Amino acid sequence: MKTQIADSYINMDLRWKPIGSQVALLLTAMRVLIGGIICAAGVLKVINQESFYRSLATYGFFSETMIGFIASVLPHVEAMVGLLFLFGIGTRLLGVTIAVMLTSFTLVAGLAYALNSSVDCGCLPLTNQADPIGIGFFLRNTLLILSTVWIVSKTSREGD
Repeated sequence: MKTQIADSYINMDLRWKPIGSQVALLLTAMRVLIGGIICAAGVLKVINQESFYRSLATYGFFSETMIGFIASVLPHVEAMVGLLFLFGIGTRLLGVTIAVMLTSFTLVAGLAYALNSSVDCGCLPLTNQADPIGIGFFLRNTLLILSTVWIVSKTSREGD
């Protein structure tokens, strides 16, 4: 009887270990994907800074000085934060930073969208064509925010 109980513990333990490693693999893949997206967004904004500047102007909330500042600083911050997150450096802090940035972008875009402004997302400026904000933008950002929060919640303080 005592051996059966011990065997059950061993078998149960072995069954659950692969699930933990699958979750760790999923978290890593998501962190790399999200970090890559954020880094790419920043790099594309640096490369196409004029296009990003024009996108910011469509929001109607910012002064010319503020648009210039955002267009100059934000892309570099995004690129660096995304790259470090991709490599797992400062995962908790940078994950929170990414979630806050995405939430801020989504709220500002949502306000402009609610005011019926024809807003150009400027998220991934691949061309000089406008990328209008719509339901896809909100779904994508919500998914990115929730995924980033999940990664942060599952990342240990020591493993950061």
